[in-house]
Amino acid sequence: MMHSKVGNKYSYARLIKRGKVTLTEDYNQIAFNFKIELFFPILFGIIIASVSSVFLIRYFDLPSIPVISIILLFLGLLMIFRIRSNIDKIMNAIKTRR
Repeated sequence: MMHSKVGNKYSYARLIKRGKVTLTEDYNQIAFNFKIELFFPILFGIIIASVSSVFLIRYFDLPSIPVISIILLFLGLLMIFRIRSNIDKIMNAIKTRR
């Protein structure tokens, strides 16, 4: 499932536009990138939110701060939507090539 082209998803869209990659490889690659990029922002958002709330409770003697964790989760969601728009661009490149 892992291709050698996992990292360079931006140059991947250019390869698709030039028609140098087969379509099945494109769809597999996009699905794989999408799974990775959907999973990691959520994971990092949860980790950062929990760590920062623990830090603030410990060192500033504040009650639990859900606001900061909510803000960080929103940032994670924004990252996801930004990545989704990139994937839509790649899918449109595939459709226009057909």
